[in-house]
Amino acid sequence: TNTGGTGGGSGGSGAGSTPPPSPCPTATTGSRGSIYENCGPGWVPIIDNPPPYVCNYQLTPQDIAIYNQIDAEDNLANQNFNLDCQGTRRSGNINFPGTKEHWLVQIYYLSMNPVGGEREYKIPNAGVNPTSPGYADIVNLENGHIFEIKPESFGNIQIAANEVANYVIKANSSCSGSLPPGIVWQKGTGFAPTYIPGVFPGTYLYLTSPDPGVIHYKEQTLTTPPPLPVIIPQNILDKVKTLIQRLKNNAQNANRIIAEFFQENPEVVNFIKGAAVGVGATILIATIVEDIATLGAGIADDWASFVLAQRIIRFAMAL
Repeated sequence: TNTGGTGGGSGGSGAGSTPPPSPCPTATTGSRGSIYENCGPGWVPIIDNPPPYVCNYQLTPQDIAIYNQIDAEDNLANQNFNLDCQGTRRSGNINFPGTKEHWLVQIYYLSMNPVGGEREYKIPNAGVNPTSPGYADIVNLENGHIFEIKPESFGNIQIAANEVANYVIKANSSCSGSLPPGIVWQKGTGFAPTYIPGVFPGTYLYLTSPDPGVIHYKEQTLTTPPPLPVIIPQNILDKVKTLIQRLKNNAQNANRIIAEFFQENPEVVNFIKGAAVGVGATILIATIVEDIATLGAGIADDWASFVLAQRIIRFAMAL
């Protein structure tokens, strides 16, 4: 920006005159294009600091209807919380080793089985104490499959298999009414080996099923990331980071911020709608949770971060 310094060759300074050339040999690049440093008389740098984000967005009737539907679904789930023969919202102790890994494996399975998948399914008299309930890590209400999740370092596969066998017996005794006619509870099968994003950036969980009803996970840090069915483009990642930054200091306005963001970025909506099925949901959720942890410290605790990530995706899917 020229502030009227001297120099600049022949010619007057009136309208239409040729501006003096930039004395700067190089320029840096910002969101507004080239920015010249203050490297010559009469030249000052362009300040390229955007104003602080303020959410003035007002929810539309469509936005309100979507949030009402999401809240109604959550309220119904809360009413069923801790009922026998139901999936529950039991989150476990986040400080206990393996809890977060369990969440990721459960989310993966539920995203692959959106109709029948349930997590933390309460089965009467299936606990360590025969009079207490047990909670199966994963069940499928369409085919009666039951899975128990264990780290690969857990050791004896038979111990996990015995847990699943107990769940199967007790579920057939108390929860047969949850299944379609002719379907019985059984050890889960058909779980294909796969990689999903891990708890920490750059890590992956390798999932296998070494025995019916048992899902093993092994955390790996890989120099070459495994091929995943959904690759999130950098421009989408950058925009998601913008959303998390907006939420960071405005969490109380999360509904309005999320709705405004997707109105401004329809390409992100289109990407999520195309990707948020199957393992794609797990990858998207893990990515958002990672961004919350690294960019939005203080927004939410671990489990609330998963809930917020799911809410973001659910809203986009409903648009």
